[in-house]
Amino acid sequence: MVYSVTYDNLYDRIAHTSIQIILLALGGIIVGVVAAVIFSKSITSALSHLKLKAEEIGAGNLDIDIEVQSQDEVGVLAETLENMVSDLKESQSALLENEKHTHEIELAAEIQQDLLPTDDFNFHNIDVAATIRPADEVGGDIYDIIPLSDKEALFYVGDVSGHGVPAGLISGMTNILVYGLVNNYQKVSDLVLTMNGALAAKTSKGKYVTMMMGRWHDERRQLIYTMGGHEPALFWQAKTGKFLETEKGGSPLGMIKKPLRPYTEYQLQIEPGDVLVVYTDGVNEAWNKKNQQFGMERFQEAVACAAAQKMSATEVLREIMRAVDEFRNGFIQKDDITLLVIVGK
Repeated sequence: MVYSVTYDNLYDRIAHTSIQIILLALGGIIVGVVAAVIFSKSITSALSHLKLKAEEIGAGNLDIDIEVQSQDEVGVLAETLENMVSDLKESQSALLENEKHTHEIELAAEIQQDLLPTDDFNFHNIDVAATIRPADEVGGDIYDIIPLSDKEALFYVGDVSGHGVPAGLISGMTNILVYGLVNNYQKVSDLVLTMNGALAAKTSKGKYVTMMMGRWHDERRQLIYTMGGHEPALFWQAKTGKFLETEKGGSPLGMIKKPLRPYTEYQLQIEPGDVLVVYTDGVNEAWNKKNQQFGMERFQEAVACAAAQKMSATEVLREIMRAVDEFRNGFIQKDDITLLVIVGK
């Protein structure tokens, strides 16, 4: 038996095969297009969902669930968005806590400022000025001027160990103690002794207050003062044009319940033109960018210059602060600065 293939049969088969290939290709294209449309819609839907969630986050709603379950790039994007929301929640919580802390610090600083004297003090024989500049929002330095009569007044400057809020709390306690006890004692040494016992009983170990406290008698032109471990005051005497040494020593208040030595009282006559400067160590220990301290020599030079020009107490104070600020030249203030200036007139 013999099979023969004619050209017509061959052309028919080729044509039939071609039609099948074309149909298969068209079918594949159609399936691909349909699959692409379906896949595109799924991606578009997921992206639209993420867009809406992102808009909610932008509006401030951080309590949302992204709700995208996918292992592809869209799933990665959703996971990233969820992580971002979590980080934003933590940052928002930290910001709120910081704002609360800042408000509390500002309130504490305001209360501390309210404890400072606000009245002008006019005495016949002396001119008085004082200032305090904390290194932080809340400082540990204190001072006060308390009129006892038209002829007497109590002055003091104190420096609490440490800085910031803990020191500020102790400075407030000290201020209140003075006000509560001042009318019960004629001698400043007795007043300081009682304050020492109270602070030692109510503060933790290592917390104490250095202090110079004096009682001014205007008619006698006499300051009776006692020292509680504080920096010795600067006293420039007009008639000699020199600094006279003032007393130092004494136990810081609150350091020990029973001081090894009693608080001693000293006398200082303040005549016209004399200048007394009571201060905290933030003045002489001010630093500059060259790692240098202001020091006592520069301090005395500023006082002497102002005193020689017969400046008022306010002017002397400003001259000292100007000299300190000029020396620091913008360098950070590391400690509280307090000055109380008395000028004889």
